[in-house]
Amino acid sequence: MMVVRDVVHERMGRAKAFVDHVREVYERAYMKAIDAGRDGVDGIARAREQWPPRVKSVVQGTVGAAEQVLDGFNQSLAQKAIPSVRKSTVLNDRFKSMEASISATSVANDNAMSASTDR
Repeated sequence: MMVVRDVVHERMGRAKAFVDHVREVYERAYMKAIDAGRDGVDGIARAREQWPPRVKSVVQGTVGAAEQVLDGFNQSLAQKAIPSVRKSTVLNDRFKSMEASISATSVANDNAMSASTDR
């Protein structure tokens, strides 16, 4: 009986040591993140320069995926925020804006073409 108790006690000690080690690692990482955040975006950019390439690629992929999710969420919220009566007006305004932009680009291109052929 004494042997089982000793084995359990030893394993509990190892588990506690592991948990303490993990806690220390995360506390250091948390403090580094807080310090980087104090410097704003510049601090984060400086910290990012020290990351190994593998970490950078994982973070970039994760950030890209997060941006896609947040963009979808933002579009969903925008759709819900616009009353159905306004949706058609907003859509028409968007099309008019696109049409004006395309028209202005077309005119600018035509003017550029005319100027180059006149020479």
